[in-house]
Amino acid sequence: MKKVKVVNIEDKYLLTLEDSNNKIYKKNIEFYEIDIKIGDYIYIDDKVLDESNIYTYGPLLPNANEDDLIKIVKAGKDIYLQRYYG
Repeated sequence: MKKVKVVNIEDKYLLTLEDSNNKIYKKNIEFYEIDIKIGDYIYIDDKVLDESNIYTYGPLLPNANEDDLIKIVKAGKDIYLQRYYG
């Protein structure tokens, strides 16, 4: 998983993410039950960063697959979500 920082949000779901090497990613991601803000960090699978798709993440379900998980760090709090679509 790669750590990226949310550096811009356009149209609610279009996120501009930046990694530690200053590489920029534009991803269309919808989050259920959480508000993403500029400055939040996301730990996300490299494959998702390289794919061109629309993604939806939400609360963990009992059958969560480890490859579909992401971690969001907001105000020092870790929040785990799983991929629903994309």
